[in-house]
Amino acid sequence: MIPQSSEISSLFRQVFSVIEGGEPVQVTFRNNFNLQDGFDGGVLELSTDGGNTFQDILTFGSFVSGGYHGTISNCCGNPLAGREAWTGNSSGFITTMVNLGVTWGPNMVLRWRMGSDNNVSGEGWRIDTVAITQCHKPVPTTPPPLRTSRPRPTPAPRPSP
Repeated sequence: MIPQSSEISSLFRQVFSVIEGGEPVQVTFRNNFNLQDGFDGGVLELSTDGGNTFQDILTFGSFVSGGYHGTISNCCGNPLAGREAWTGNSSGFITTMVNLGVTWGPNMVLRWRMGSDNNVSGEGWRIDTVAITQCHKPVPTTPPPLRTSRPRPTPAPRPSP
């Protein structure tokens, strides 16, 4: 995504399903950004209703690594003004991991949004290698009953000739 004058750009990840009541979901991706520090930035948002509405990812979980590191200025017309975001220069690709709960249901859409102000812009924001994982607890199984062997009588010794 390359910033233009005072605009918003979005990248969507298709709807994905999780097991309701299952283990937490972890989203991992690599991103590289070079944006006007404090004035242009990117955020990750999540929809729980198939893409009709979105909220910041921090509403649903927390960053394990590579989280937001700045706040977008309230001046200059950026649509993300006042929000925590990735801003400035990452100096190459960084890995971001976020843990999410799954209490809301199975239809989620991820959206990476980048906003720019109406002044200077940087090179943009790149997203790569998105992975969505949900571990499952093993389902306990009842072991089969132990088979007991019937005792066999010890054969009597044979007389020698």
